[in-house]
Amino acid sequence: MSEPTAEPRRCSPGRSCRRFFTGAAIALLPAAISVSPISADEIYFKSGYSETAVVIREREASVTFKTEMGMSTVSREKIDFIEEATQEENRAFLKQWRKKELEREAAQEASREAKRRFEEDNRSPRDL
Repeated sequence: MSEPTAEPRRCSPGRSCRRFFTGAAIALLPAAISVSPISADEIYFKSGYSETAVVIREREASVTFKTEMGMSTVSREKIDFIEEATQEENRAFLKQWRKKELEREAAQEASREAKRRFEEDNRSPRDL
C-alpha cells in the first residue's frame, strides 16, 4: 500500500507567512522606486504630436528645449501649450538623460576598444 502523501506546508499558521511577504515587499521596494517615472515638461504641438522635454528658454517667438536626443528650437506658432514640471523634476530628468548619455559613451568606447584589440590580434605577420 502506498502511504498518503501530505500536502506540503506553505507557511506555518500566523506570523511566518506575514514575515515572508513583508520581507519580499521590502526587498522589492527599491526596484519599484527606481522604476517610478520622472516627470519633465511636456510640449504639445498643434499637429497633435507631444514631446517630453526640459524647456531651456522661452522667447516671444520661439521655445528652446532639450530632449534626450539634443536641443531644439521651435516657433511658438507650432506649439499648442506646455505642461510645466517643477524645477526639481526637470533637474532629475536632465540628470537621468546625462547618466544614459555617459553609459552610451562608455559602451561605444568599449566597442571601439574591443574592435581595435580584435584587429590587433588578427593581423597577419606580413602586416607587422
